[in-house]
Amino acid sequence: MNCKNCHTQLADEARFCSHCGAKVINTRITSKLLFQDFVNNFLGWDNSFFKTIKTLLIKPDLVITDYLNGVRKRYMNPFVFIALGTAISLFIFNAYSDEYMKSYEGVGNFYKELMVSLAGEEFVQSEEFQKSLQEQNEANRASAEFTIKYFNLMTFLFIPLYALISLLVFDRRYNFGEYIIITCYLQGLIMYFTIILFIISLYVNTSLFLYSFLLSIPYYLYTFGRLMKLNIFKLFLKLLLFVLVTIALAIVLIIIGALITIATQLIPQIF
Repeated sequence: MNCKNCHTQLADEARFCSHCGAKVINTRITSKLLFQDFVNNFLGWDNSFFKTIKTLLIKPDLVITDYLNGVRKRYMNPFVFIALGTAISLFIFNAYSDEYMKSYEGVGNFYKELMVSLAGEEFVQSEEFQKSLQEQNEANRASAEFTIKYFNLMTFLFIPLYALISLLVFDRRYNFGEYIIITCYLQGLIMYFTIILFIISLYVNTSLFLYSFLLSIPYYLYTFGRLMKLNIFKLFLKLLLFVLVTIALAIVLIIIGALITIATQLIPQIF
C-alpha cells in the first residue's frame, strides 16, 4: 500500500505515513464520520483551539514562550486564531447589526447622564446641549457602520500598531515580529470574549459589550507582568507609558491623515 499524499510505500497495517505523517484513510466519507470528525476536531476540549484559549486564560506567557521557542503543534497558529475570531465577530455583528448600532447609543446616554450629574438637568435640556448630543449620536452611529464595514481590515491594521507600541514600551528582549505574535494571541482572546459579552448584552443591556475593552487592560498587564517578571508598580508605569505612546501615535496618524486630505484637495487645483 502507498500513501495517498506522498506515495511512500507503507505496511498494510500502517495507520500513519512514516514519511509525511498523514493518517491512512481507507473508509468512505459518511454523515456519521463527518460528525465524529467535527466533534473531535472542533468541539473537543483537547484540540488546539480550546487548548489555546484555556492556556491563554491561565498562563498566557506559556502559550507565547512555547510558540516563540518553536512549539507550534500544541497551540493554534496565532494568525489563524485571530482570523477565526475576526470572522466570527464579523458574522455576529452583521447578523445583529441593528442591535450593534443600538449599542453605540449607550455612549451618548452615558455622556448625557454624566452631564446631568455635573451640570444639572436644566443644562442637559438646553437646545445647545441637545444639538451637541444629536451630533455625537450621529457620529457614534457612523463609527458603528464604519466598524462593521471594515472590521476585518481594522483588526489586521491594528496588529502591527499594537506590536509597535509594545516594542516601544516593554522589554526589547522581543523583536517586532515576536510582538506581532504576542498581539495576535492577546487580541484574539479578547475578541472571543467581546463576542460573548455582545451576545450577553443582547439579553441584558445593549451597551454592555462596549465596555469589553476594559478587559484588555488588566489582561494585558497580567500577561506582560508574567512575561517580563514585572511588579505592580512597574506595570502601572508601563501602562501610563503605553497610553502616552498610543496618544502620541494617534496624533501623528491624525496629522498625516489631515495632510493627505489637504494634498488631495490642492493637487487637482494646481494641475
